Amino acid sequence: MKSKQKQKTLVGVYLPPSYIEGLDRLVEEKLYPHRNEAIRLAIRDLLKYHKLTENEESDFCDSCGKGRIVDVIEYNGNPLGVCWRCWDELATFQKKIQKKK
Repeated sequence: MKSKQKQKTLVGVYLPPSYIEGLDRLVEEKLYPHRNEAIRLAIRDLLKYHKLTENEESDFCDSCGKGRIVDVIEYNGNPLGVCWRCWDELATFQKKIQKKK
């Protein structure tokens, strides 16, 4: 039996050009590694807001969903529980953003 964290379903959606442009800008500014991650985190936050997520997911990394949470950092103004791999990647993104300022 596969673990719950590895099960993912591909969902296709039609988005207006302005949404795509906005997603691309977030990726270009290194706020997210790719469009997929920005969309996934937006949906996760929406479900958390409406209290529709399962509690067991909270033990796993909010970014990749695979590793166990080792730290909670502020990312884009929100708390983000991350595993070691994602923590390192996000720290690198934040350093790049600070260099641009």
